[in-house]
Formats: sequence, structure tokens, C-alpha cells
Amino acid sequence: MTPSEINKYRHRKEASRFYLTLFVIAPFLGLLVLFSILTSGYGFIGILIFLAFFFITRWFLHHLAMASIKNNMVAVTEKSFPEVFKAIHEARGFFSYPYPIEAYVFEEGSYNMLLAPMMRTKVLLLHSEVVDPESGENKEMRYLVGRFVGAMAARHFRFMTLEMIVDGFEKIAVFNILLYPYQRATQLTGDRLGYAFIGHDIQTSVRTLLRLSAGRNVAHRVNVNSFLEQGRNSAGFFSFVTRMFSKFPHMTERVNSLVSFSRR
Repeated sequence: MTPSEINKYRHRKEASRFYLTLFVIAPFLGLLVLFSILTSGYGFIGILIFLAFFFITRWFLHHLAMASIKNNMVAVTEKSFPEVFKAIHEARGFFSYPYPIEAYVFEEGSYNMLLAPMMRTKVLLLHSEVVDPESGENKEMRYLVGRFVGAMAARHFRFMTLEMIVDGFEKIAVFNILLYPYQRATQLTGDRLGYAFIGHDIQTSVRTLLRLSAGRNVAHRVNVNSFLEQGRNSAGFFSFVTRMFSKFPHMTERVNSLVSFSRR
């Protein structure tokens, strides 16, 4: 899939929210740098020292995290979880993603998959329920792999370092809500990319999202139309506020957006 083809699956608000985030964050960072220069006895040198310290610390923590992952989780290889290894390989080819991806399986007690952006190498962390052999062909696992690899190919994690810097200042961490509208749009795009990877299988795509919401064992009992109606009935001021302070769209919104996209 070429970049132009990926763009066909992007949520309609992703581009505008990306530029809005840049428009809001760039002046904010400029003021932060200016304030640091004016209040620091070291001036511009102090900013350089801070940035050097930040990236050296990040490098050190990266290696600590990788050491913990490699010694406590099971690596996905051609011999261990070969179906996951194959899915990742196929997803990299499907989305033309050139960078290495490592994957590890661990027991956490829920149905989910996480991404750890470790420098250039990206690390997928799969909860063991995602690779449960009872899932048969495990199309749901392929959907999750596709949405994460597709998100990396679509460069959805470009603001992650900035988010880490903002998080580092406790008093201004609230400004991360300026990043959240873009991040919510990328989540909706990621859902569509996973849907594309598994051959536009909307039933599997929706079933996977419901598993993320209700759990693997009972998701099959969820009526999709009732779930969507639940979302419409709960819309209002408080739903807006909870969404504003979250980097993830409501699950009802994710299912509704994906179903609507599949009907185009």
C-alpha cells in the first residue's frame, strides 16, 4: 500500500487536527523555550543541556525497558507464535513499512495489544489472549497487527516524543489535551487500516473492537446495533468532556465510524 493509498483510509479530520496541533503547540514550545532562557542562568546553553539530558535519559530507559521485555516476555519468532510472526511480516509488506518490528507475548489477563516505540525499532506487546489457539485462524489478531503496523506506516506516532516532554513538566501536563484531538483521529484511521489489512472483513473488525471493550469470552453476545444505539443515547455534555480528556475515542464511536466507513 502506497502513502497515497493509505491516505484514502485516513479519518477526514486527521489532517486538519494535525495542522491545528502544530499551530497550537509550536508557539507554546517557543514560549517555553523563551521562558527557560530568560529564567535560567545558563540561557540557551541550558536548553541544550536539558535536551541532551532528556535524550540520553530516554536512550538509557529504552535499554532498561528492552532488557526487562526480553527477559520476562516471550519473543515472537518463526518457531514461537509463527502465525503472529507471519502476520507482522505480511503487514510490513502490505503497508510498505521498512523498519524492523519486534513482538513479544506476555500474560496480562485482558484482550489487547500495545505498541512500545523503542527508537527506530518498534515493539509490539501482545497479551496472551490475543494469540489464544482457540481463536482458530485468529483473524482478530491479524486485524490488531494490521492496525498497529498501518498506524506506524501512516506515521501516527510523530508527536510521541513531544508528549513525553510535556509529561515531564507536571504543571503543564494538562497541555497534552491539545494533542488528543489528533490522537483520537489517528485511532479511527488505525481501525480502518486494520480493516483493510484483513481484506475489508467488517465482521471480524467489529468483533475485535468489541473484544477490546467487553472481553474475548463475552464479545460474541454483544448486539452491534444495540451497542451503537447505546452510544447515541449516551451522547451529551459529559460524554464530550470525557472524550476531550482522553487520547482514545469512545468505543461506540470507533465501531460506528468503522461501520459507516465500510458502507461507502
